[in-house]
Amino acid sequence: MYGDDGYKLALEAKRTAIDRLPVFNRELVQAVCRETRYLAESLERRLRAHTEMAAAPRTPARSMPSQGLTPAHRFEILTEHLVMQRNKRCLLGYLHRRMQVVMQDTWRRGGSLPVQANATSAVNESEASYARAAGQPSGAWDETMLSAGEAAFRRDYARLLRRYAATYADVGLLEELRPPKELYVQVRAIRDGGLVQTEGGGAIRLEPGTQCFIARQEAQRLIGLGLVCRV
Repeated sequence: MYGDDGYKLALEAKRTAIDRLPVFNRELVQAVCRETRYLAESLERRLRAHTEMAAAPRTPARSMPSQGLTPAHRFEILTEHLVMQRNKRCLLGYLHRRMQVVMQDTWRRGGSLPVQANATSAVNESEASYARAAGQPSGAWDETMLSAGEAAFRRDYARLLRRYAATYADVGLLEELRPPKELYVQVRAIRDGGLVQTEGGGAIRLEPGTQCFIARQEAQRLIGLGLVCRV
């Protein structure tokens, strides 16, 4: 039935939490776009046929002028038009909700982009539990979960956010609002980050499950990259 796929998109957008993003439903989005294009073409054919009939000259076989659209034709045109507009609203609502989640996560990460997940660095079940315990969305920002347009928007928004924060460097827009109680924090690696150079000139090796004490500022940077979580 017309509009069913659009309803599914709207329902998925409603169920999307602000701190967790599901995989981009490319198949359903394409189905809504195909249905909307079909309805637009159907409307265009109906209106073109009516216009040509109304403009056709009178002939002996057609001595009476056109009486216009019948109530049944008007109902069909109105129904297709309303379904087409509803599909557009559902699609835009779905994309807007996902954009809100992407923007929220970019702020939370301080304008940093997450490490790309692959077959060797994907978060397993135990690592996901560590991330959930620390309040981090485990594996939620693999690029494969975003569409190409969303990934491009995320990169551009992160770049814009860092540039904006640099304008007010003395304010620290991307830092935590509450004053820290300790200078060093304990973190646990949730991804294989290899050997990471710290701002103090040292180096730490990040392997999934390992724990270490590092400076709070360094921890915030690594958390923003999706490499570690707070213990």
